[in-house]
Amino acid sequence: MDIESLNSMRNGVYNLIKSFFWESPKEEDIKAWRAFVANLNDDSINKEFDKTVSFMKEALDNSDLESIKNEYYELFENPFGEGLSNLNASFLLEGKNFGEPLVEIRDFLEDLKVVKDTDYKDTEDSILFMIDLMLYLIDSGDCADVQQNFLKKFLYPSFERLAEILKTNEKAYFYATAGLFSRDYLEMDMKFLEGIKSLT
Repeated sequence: MDIESLNSMRNGVYNLIKSFFWESPKEEDIKAWRAFVANLNDDSINKEFDKTVSFMKEALDNSDLESIKNEYYELFENPFGEGLSNLNASFLLEGKNFGEPLVEIRDFLEDLKVVKDTDYKDTEDSILFMIDLMLYLIDSGDCADVQQNFLKKFLYPSFERLAEILKTNEKAYFYATAGLFSRDYLEMDMKFLEGIKSLT
């Protein structure tokens, strides 16, 4: 598979991960997730990630729209919920909003000469913005070194911590699996980028 095809596949998985956390899911989201994960399940990628994909498929097979919507509400929206999960890197990594990760990501954007759209409501350290930034880096053809640095310093540690939080949350089932899927894919993508760097 050539780099263009690999980047197209990477783009698809990043968009899948984004769609898990973007908003409360709709029926068409669940159908798209099932179709995408089924395709991944049909192709062996590597032993560890194949296992993660199987868990993701099982979680989708055992969940319906109502249960996933309820889970999303309890985990990410319920203002009175005890197990509410914050989706900002500053909170995930430092336990507070508007921390050092936000400053560093803004510096990273400034170095890239990338400006956040004023209509974009989330802060630059939200996992949703960071995924959008990664998609931008992939689509714009930014070098593997820039992508890997961003993954290693910001995106992967945030999802690693989120996966840990969701895995231990008794209200999480589908999203615990989605967190692990996201973390494991990002880890695999870092290794892929490391391989690309070694060839250049």
